[in-house]
Amino acid sequence: MLPISRRKFLAGVTAAGGAALAGVTGAQALLPRPLYPPMSLAYFDKKISPTTADIRIGYAAITWGGNDRQAIEDISAVGYKGIQLRSNCIEEFGSPEKVRDLLAEHSLQFVALSSGDLDVEAVDPRAAVAHHVSNCRFLRAAGRHVSADHR
Repeated sequence: MLPISRRKFLAGVTAAGGAALAGVTGAQALLPRPLYPPMSLAYFDKKISPTTADIRIGYAAITWGGNDRQAIEDISAVGYKGIQLRSNCIEEFGSPEKVRDLLAEHSLQFVALSSGDLDVEAVDPRAAVAHHVSNCRFLRAAGRHVSADHR
């Protein structure tokens, strides 16, 4: 057994007595206030059933320097299932149907379109946004399914 000094014993008893007199309300005053109000976490009590991951790996055509046709052939040849093209493909192919058909021929899914930067300080910001919306419509028409969660 460890020896305890009279001074430590009295300090401990005094602290315990003070805490008892202060009660829970007094002790709570010493603690910081919570950032959020109390809430029910019952929603998180539901178990999540395990499932297999639906992860597919694709490749971006940006490293082909604008030669999208060659990128499509090469990316398909090594076994990738998805491709990301840059917006220069819109001018190169002219229509979403041509892109969709070429990708289908090479068993590739159009998963992303690099639309370019959005200049929020543009002279006509609405035109800048409209340009990217147009690119998004091209992507959708060329075969990319955009779910309601990502509109």
